[in-house]
Amino acid sequence: MSVMVAVEGTVLPDRVDDFRKLLERIIPETRCFRGNQFVTTYLDVDDTSRALFLELWDTRAQQEECSAWRDETGVTAELTRMLKAPPTVTYYADTRS
Repeated sequence: MSVMVAVEGTVLPDRVDDFRKLLERIIPETRCFRGNQFVTTYLDVDDTSRALFLELWDTRAQQEECSAWRDETGVTAELTRMLKAPPTVTYYADTRS
């Protein structure tokens, strides 16, 4: 069963440009990761420091595999340094039968 993952965070105001550049690099890599069906990011229209990642994966395990790879390669630490606080991650199950 596929799983939708929502990752929300608030980017430090002086790091928004760096954040956008990082996304340009990492989003294509995520799209190529085994099990990824979809990934996109949004910045809040009224507060561009608020970011939302939406990811669709074949399984939660595959998303967690990708997250572990991001930890190993230092991307998670790089991203976290740009945020006011650690992001929130929520997993949603597909309700279609």
